[in-house]
Amino acid sequence: MAVAEGTRLHVSDGSVSATSTYARALEELNLRTIATLRERYDGPIGYSGHEVGLPTTIAAVCLAACMIERHIALDRAMWGTDQAASVEPRGFERLAKYIRAIESARGDGVKRVYESELKAMKKLRIVNTLAAAPDAARLRHVA
Repeated sequence: MAVAEGTRLHVSDGSVSATSTYARALEELNLRTIATLRERYDGPIGYSGHEVGLPTTIAAVCLAACMIERHIALDRAMWGTDQAASVEPRGFERLAKYIRAIESARGDGVKRVYESELKAMKKLRIVNTLAAAPDAARLRHVA
């Protein structure tokens, strides 16, 4: 199907950045395709990880992939075409824990001063705030 450049398509079930290589080399993952798919298509964008390890799957979540697909294997040393790129049960548990932590830490994008920061602010006696002086060079501390 040919699609005109700049056309935004609706994908009702979602679109996934994926590869057919097991295990995929890190320099071939091209995680930035997540942003490209998000710009091009309406609907959820996910990531199908076929690499060894968890960090790049975590990075995909940080890049706003909202669906993650990873193969699971009881033992990565078992015979098979995708075992080396699979995640063992304990790794899968860690991956889920990390993803939930990222979801919690992502926030809403609004810069605010939290209650937990007030004590430190009084101690440091900050004259200007980031909101008043967005560049760090203008931030002054009073001794």
